[in-house]
Amino acid sequence: GAAIALVPSRSAETFGLAAAEAMADGLPVAASRVGALPELVPDDALAVAGEAESLAAAIERQLADAGAPRRARERVAGLCSPAAVAAKLAAIYDGRATAAQAA
Repeated sequence: GAAIALVPSRSAETFGLAAAEAMADGLPVAASRVGALPELVPDDALAVAGEAESLAAAIERQLADAGAPRRARERVAGLCSPAAVAAKLAAIYDGRATAAQAA
């Protein structure tokens, strides 16, 4: 029954699993602009780490945006779904194989 998930990290997150899980369930997230969270959470949902006013503004923006739940689900699917991750890994491995062959 939550309306929004908060991830007010003050230190670097290496991935942000709590944010990804909330987004996958269609829950908008307001998070700190720290660590890997900016790669996962949309820019308008990010706040300066440790600044309550900045977090409050990010919360207000997300709650005022009726499309935020759908976009959260779409964003995390595009970044974190098994198919998306597999494609990114394949590209990395293909790049290494191509570089090794050129050497």
